[in-house]
Amino acid sequence: MAVVQLMNFDDETKRRDLRKMKTVATGFLVFASVVYLFCRWQESKCPNPAHRSA
Repeated sequence: MAVVQLMNFDDETKRRDLRKMKTVATGFLVFASVVYLFCRWQESKCPNPAHRSA
């Protein structure tokens, strides 16, 4: 019976860690999206031909 409880504990730990990692990954994605949109907004507001890519 102790082995089953230990397995349940490991499953819960893995599930909690996976949820935490998904939250961190989603946070990074949202942050990168905000930075990208901000840069696009700045570019459209004041375009500088010297900084345009080829």
